[in-house]
Amino acid sequence: EHIKSSEARFRAIYSDSPLSIQIFSPSGKPLDVNQAWEKLWHSNKERLLASNYNILKDPLLEPHGVLGHIQRGFRGESIKIPPIEYSIPSQVSNKASEKKWLKSYIYPILSSAKEVKEVILIQEDITRQIAADQVIRHQANHDSLTGLPNRALFFDRLSQAIRKARRKSSRVALLFVDLDNFKSINDSYGH
Repeated sequence: EHIKSSEARFRAIYSDSPLSIQIFSPSGKPLDVNQAWEKLWHSNKERLLASNYNILKDPLLEPHGVLGHIQRGFRGESIKIPPIEYSIPSQVSNKASEKKWLKSYIYPILSSAKEVKEVILIQEDITRQIAADQVIRHQANHDSLTGLPNRALFFDRLSQAIRKARRKSSRVALLFVDLDNFKSINDSYGH
């Protein structure tokens, strides 16, 4: 009864999760995916399971620098992969692929002998979060009227230049320009 209850809970979470979930064999072959995976990747389970796809041999993962993380997960470590921007194939054949930021987690399922039985990959679409963060960062570092870099960004870049000069034993020059009667320009024409 306990096993049936546990299985029912897992199935409910797996099926209804808004997060993309994939289950892999220890050799890297996909065993199952949920509906959220199908929606995220614009694909279906049957096509994936019928393919020769192997996550451990996916050449598209290497440029993102995640293959090493994935391999560690298949060796038995639980891994959190930093957010990465992926190209998701478009549902419309003539449309370019869409870019999405995904945060990924790998959880190996171990046997009592501590051998990997299956590996679960969970992915969360954080594209909206990343876009909102970029807007906030831009607003914090740029003038709202002109869009030009503001004082906060200037001091950040200056401190970066000073740190870089110290590391390289070089120098930084700062030129300060004072405009006569600038206050009257601001007062007459506005900021």
